[in-house]
Amino acid sequence: MNMQSVIQNIRNVRQISGDAMFMAVVKSNAYGLGLVEFARNIEPSIDRFGVSNVEEANKLLQNGITKPVHVLAPYFDDTVSEGIIPTIDRIEDLRRYDSICELKGYHGRFHLKINTGMNRFGLEIDQIDEFMRVLQNCSHIAMEGVFTHFGSTYAKHRKFTRKQWMRFMFVKDLITMNHSDPLIFHMANSAACIDFPESRLDMVRIGNAMYGFQSASTDIGLLPTYHIKANVMSVRFVSKGDFIGYGCTFKANRNMWAAVISFGGYDGFGLSRQPKSILRDIYHRLFPKPKLFIHGQPVTPLGNASMTYIIADVSHLNAKPGDTVVIKVDSILSLKETIERKYVI
Repeated sequence: MNMQSVIQNIRNVRQISGDAMFMAVVKSNAYGLGLVEFARNIEPSIDRFGVSNVEEANKLLQNGITKPVHVLAPYFDDTVSEGIIPTIDRIEDLRRYDSICELKGYHGRFHLKINTGMNRFGLEIDQIDEFMRVLQNCSHIAMEGVFTHFGSTYAKHRKFTRKQWMRFMFVKDLITMNHSDPLIFHMANSAACIDFPESRLDMVRIGNAMYGFQSASTDIGLLPTYHIKANVMSVRFVSKGDFIGYGCTFKANRNMWAAVISFGGYDGFGLSRQPKSILRDIYHRLFPKPKLFIHGQPVTPLGNASMTYIIADVSHLNAKPGDTVVIKVDSILSLKETIERKYVI
């Protein structure tokens, strides 16, 4: 993991987002890259952290993170503590959070989530007046911010994205007219921050762009941030007509050299977060993208990957045991947490 590339990606986003605060979204084990160590390395460069649940938030705080930590999903329990900023989108949770803070003896803060069209989480716009009336009677908590979530990228669905933005601007005006304290309004994820400047508001929530994933149509010079590496364990000669690997799924059509690589399905190779598609599967079988590289050259997997090993054709290069293999997976979120993460500063 090249942390300098991560820091540069953060700088690139900050350069276009002006005075907006930067929330680093490190949910799902920092997108598979290691929650605590990743957060420690970027903390001086960002303003706040965003996670999925209270468990992740507590893990950060217990390991010395001092920047505010937001729980972005509107679910929390009694383990919520000072330093954690929960999301609330229901009136009953507003009252419950007030009771938790009273019991624990601290003044809590939260962010209100509004449903502007994604229809997953969020308070409905016609419930805002009642929500604000109940909030006035909550003496142990304060609303610090208000946000929503885009359902698609601006590049793919401009009309829908603008419709969500317009609804949120209406909410912003409605709440600020009846709430005297300054609030943090935020809605922009990575793609919106880059492609849709109007959505940046007071804070941007950046995940993909920080990790070097390009989901926006505008190029801001994002850098790749990580490589997955394994080793060649052995290299053996395979005669034409011999089978390789489990299930007799591959039969050598020529004499070849095959390398055994210390990585497999258990580690995350071959797993994908994309929905199943027969056409996509056929396309990838006919036009496979290189996923394994030795000495910078692509090598082809032979047969199916087993739980812990891949066998690959290395006939075209001088591979030997101990050589480094660079691996591309469909999703880093599929990588086992037991795989060692190394951070290069």
